[in-house]
Amino acid sequence: MTSQIQELLTIQIDREPTTDDYIEFESVDDFCKTGTLGTILTAPDNFQITEYPKHPRIGEEIRVNMTNTQYTGRHGVKETDITTTLMDDRNQKQDDVKVTDNKDGTFSLTCQAKVEGEHTLSVSVRKKTVMGSPVRMKVIPKSGMVCKFGGYGSGVGQMSNPRGTTMTRAGNLLVCDPSNARFQSFTINGNHKQAIQVRDSNSGNTYNPYHVTQSSDGNLFFTTYDKYVIVCDENGKFIRCFGADELKQSRGIAVSPTNGRVYVADWSSHCIRIYSPGGNYFKSFGSQGNGKGQLYYPWGLDINSQGNVIVSEYSNHRLQVFNEDGQHLFFIGDTDDKISNPSGVATDKDDNVYVCNYTSPGKVHKFDCHGKFIARIDNDADGLRHPIGVYVTDDKPFGKVVVVDYSCIKIFNQ
Repeated sequence: MTSQIQELLTIQIDREPTTDDYIEFESVDDFCKTGTLGTILTAPDNFQITEYPKHPRIGEEIRVNMTNTQYTGRHGVKETDITTTLMDDRNQKQDDVKVTDNKDGTFSLTCQAKVEGEHTLSVSVRKKTVMGSPVRMKVIPKSGMVCKFGGYGSGVGQMSNPRGTTMTRAGNLLVCDPSNARFQSFTINGNHKQAIQVRDSNSGNTYNPYHVTQSSDGNLFFTTYDKYVIVCDENGKFIRCFGADELKQSRGIAVSPTNGRVYVADWSSHCIRIYSPGGNYFKSFGSQGNGKGQLYYPWGLDINSQGNVIVSEYSNHRLQVFNEDGQHLFFIGDTDDKISNPSGVATDKDDNVYVCNYTSPGKVHKFDCHGKFIARIDNDADGLRHPIGVYVTDDKPFGKVVVVDYSCIKIFNQ
């Protein structure tokens, strides 16, 4: 045996030693028969990040998966060989990361982020950076209701039968407060900014805003309880009114981002009326009924980025989607129990659809742009009574959902 060992030591090889590999000596039972001491088994360890959440939530478990892409049933990496660092980009605060060997060629890296914002997870195995590292993740707040403000009355910040809402270009919430004949302006956190009344100096009329939207030039278009569309600037300065010759009971209103036209839900006429921004009447579509293209007490209305018109039908318990010319495209909620007496409706930047179920206990549901149910925004503990207006901010990755409920405003993270 000594001579064989000496012979092995004299053998010249042209291979460089490998590092970071699995190495194991597998002995044989009968040296005399085989003439060998055993076999050296090696396997390269090639790790990469294979799965991670792009938008984890504060306080919830973040799970990142790391895989050995050349795993052959064994590897020589231990949990202690893996170095991880999770950093908050704003505060540079390091959070603990737990490493778990799943015994199948993968490792799980789990942690919790304590603050909102961008985070970076760096991973290395025996000081060698893992493929896919560093990982960038944007930690977002927990879902659910985050604040509530308002209350019944006529005082500062109070409301009486509020209806629609929108966000101005200045970033303030504008809430229709019709029984007090005014708008109420708030920050998204509920700080009261001002009350705005819209008065026509020529006629002396003060208007009661019911539902409101804003055009690309910053003007506000709002409906009143009866048959008017009023146009004013962000400060409430009256510009013009129109619709009296066609409208009977105006409700939801929206300005199309594709053609600039103004669409108005006419409740008791069971149709949608289309106007130019200057008030010229084009046409209407819809008639009373429950078939395709028919409407039964249309209430809420919004228009997505493609120009499609989404209408909530209070008495048909569904949403109906039309193209900009009023041609029926599809229904939402007509085959399930997700929608009951729908009122306010809104779309977000990704064309998802949000709808208020007015019937108590109220609910707010989210659908994708094709009408597939995604999630309920609120829960029973939030105590929605009669949600009637809804708006979604442009926050990324998910907008905040603003809900007008009875005499208050409730803000939800999603």
